[in-house]
Amino acid sequence: MPHLSVASALLAAGVGASYAYVDLSLNRMGASATAIGINASMPALGWLLGTPLMPWALRHFNFKRLLLGLLAVAVLAICAFPLFPEQKAWMVLRFLFGGGCGLVFRLVEYWINAASPENHRARNVGIYATAFAAGAMTGAAIIPMVGLRDWPPVLMMAALVLAAGAVFATIRGGPPQIKTPTSRNWLLHRGSAFLPLFGVLIFGLFESVPYTLMPVYSIRSGLADQWAAWCAAAAVGGQVIMAAPVGILADRFGKARIMVWCAVIALGCSDILVI
Repeated sequence: MPHLSVASALLAAGVGASYAYVDLSLNRMGASATAIGINASMPALGWLLGTPLMPWALRHFNFKRLLLGLLAVAVLAICAFPLFPEQKAWMVLRFLFGGGCGLVFRLVEYWINAASPENHRARNVGIYATAFAAGAMTGAAIIPMVGLRDWPPVLMMAALVLAAGAVFATIRGGPPQIKTPTSRNWLLHRGSAFLPLFGVLIFGLFESVPYTLMPVYSIRSGLADQWAAWCAAAAVGGQVIMAAPVGILADRFGKARIMVWCAVIALGCSDILVI
């Protein structure tokens, strides 16, 4: 698991840097907040279209080759950003970059879940989430030091993705082979899966807003570029502190119970901000 966490942190740093880089660059191009928001949704669209194909792909292709192939798509996409400085082109490129990286994270999450014993699964997922958040926060915080213009930020993001690929390539073995579910099992679990899926859907409506639109909001509120990027980094800082402890608590007291308490606390914090 340590190698998976290191590789995930490196890849997350590249993704975190991309949020600040793309959103602030689009703002400089004169894009509206709506256009920036639509652009920011492209990675999620990539996951939405690609994730249902992953079980089929895992049954027909080598796990590690599939993972490295997705990273190759991400590297090519991020290197194309300076070559096509247009809003429409960046939507396609962000779909490829964000979608490729996101599907790699989905594969890693499957790996961790499948390989972890039941009594330590939430803890292992929490460690992974901590590594992911630390990487994303670091990537967004580094962008002001590298700058937003020309090739330096792009090469930095590509280097982080390549470094993640190198670590993934050194990991031996892989997750258990995925099996085709029977129609009976699907019917059995379909009803019980509704509530968790509904909760994830609601969470997804606002989960990415802080680190996608926060930089633009900060700029338009009068802050400098570096402060806008640091606001994006701060948005994931809480995950760095809380992910592993929450995972340990979930293993001890039950995942559903801890999930409910986390939702209540998050809702309370939102109400405080409104007040």
